Parts: sequence; structure tokens; C-alpha cells
Amino acid sequence: MSAKLDLVDFPIQRGDTYRLDLVFNDEKGVTDMRSKTVVVTLKIDRVIADEDADIVVRVALEADDSFAQQGKAVAIIEKSKTSELIPFTTYFYAVRVEESGVKETFARTMVTGKLPVEDA
Repeated sequence: MSAKLDLVDFPIQRGDTYRLDLVFNDEKGVTDMRSKTVVVTLKIDRVIADEDADIVVRVALEADDSFAQQGKAVAIIEKSKTSELIPFTTYFYAVRVEESGVKETFARTMVTGKLPVEDA
């Protein structure tokens, strides 16, 4: 499975709400994302653990979500969160997908990259 991340509004403006449109697919086509959780993290250094990231956004997709069935998810980073970012700094982002297993939750990192921050 892979993910496509639409970063049309590069760079992120500190203090603005930021929308991330995600599309998940594999070699067979779109990936059904129902009952999965998408986790987006922003951190100042890629070696920082995800649980210590500057921003963590979790999107739990419901079992009856037709949008998720089409491989789509939207993560919103609220302006209250982006206002805490350091302007003129490049953050590292990661998008993970968590799936509940029989004994534990499995997480896969789908997309990583850099996201510059400017002062709005």
C-alpha cells in the first residue's frame, strides 16, 4: 500500500488551519481504509519518536465511511496547533496507518517528507 499526499499549500503558514488530503492505494487500485486510523506527525527532527512529535493528528475512519472505502482520508491541523510551530523552520512529517490486529495494533509508515513553516 502507498499513499499520495496533496501538499498544494506548501509551505505551511504558522497560525493557519492546514488540510491534508490523502489517497491510499496499492498495485490493485484504491485501498479500503475503513476501520483504520491515519496518524500524521510533524516534528522538528526526524529521530524524535512519534509520540513526542510537535503535532500529532489522528483520524479514525469508521467502518461505514464510504469516503474511506475509496482510499481517502483528510487530516486537519488546526490553527491552534500550527501557531505553536517555529517560523522559518523545516519540520519533518510522517503519515502512518494503524490497523487493529488480533493481539496488537500494526502501524505502517506510508509517506514521509519535509514541510517548511512560514510566519503568516
